[in-house]
Amino acid sequence: MAKKDQVFEQLGMLVGEWAMESRIDNKTILHGKTTFAWPAGRSFLIQHATADLPPATTPQVWIDNSPFPIVAIISFDAPGQKLYYNYADGRGVHRVYQMSFEGRIWKIWGQAGPGFYQRVENTLNEDGDRINTHIEKSADNKNWETDFHSVYTKL
Repeated sequence: MAKKDQVFEQLGMLVGEWAMESRIDNKTILHGKTTFAWPAGRSFLIQHATADLPPATTPQVWIDNSPFPIVAIISFDAPGQKLYYNYADGRGVHRVYQMSFEGRIWKIWGQAGPGFYQRVENTLNEDGDRINTHIEKSADNKNWETDFHSVYTKL
């Protein structure tokens, strides 16, 4: 049985400040920053993300529906042995996703709304200073398509 301290030690790879760049079809659509920090007592890991969406490169639908700022709380349920990614954004959206973190692969998945599922696979490089992210969406939780990609670089 995993212990919170063991799980959080692994999540400690994320702690710090990261530059973020998101792309669709190899075209950069936003630049941002995200931080991961422990609150007092290390009960959770908290993520804060902000971004600039330049009108010249960002699709209008992204500008109109910008989720920034984003706050997520990563929590561990010891009895259930599960990680959760508790998400809230500037639009007033609140979601709870399941999460796993094994080795250097960090996955987040769940139903984001009626007929809207998401899954994210984050891969940390060996040095722990870069995260490559692949985000997919689905209407039925069976047929998946790429939504966008992001790259995080530790500052």
